Amino acid sequence: MDISTAIKMLKSEYPDLIPVGYWDVGDGIVFNTNNPYNVRDVHIPAQFKVGNDGSVYGTNPVRSKLGSFKYSKL
Repeated sequence: MDISTAIKMLKSEYPDLIPVGYWDVGDGIVFNTNNPYNVRDVHIPAQFKVGNDGSVYGTNPVRSKLGSFKYSKL
């Protein structure tokens, strides 16, 4: 999956998130994001995965095992 397609998929699901960087993890792309809103003190995850299967969901660095992948800034 290319980065522009993954960004479009992320933005279609979470339009207010601002992707600031990403990890290409093979089976998808994990985005590091900024969220301009805080809703009732509930924080949404800072990382979201866009899977090659079209899934988009919140994740975290431990669950996605990001330590062995290169981080790229946008």
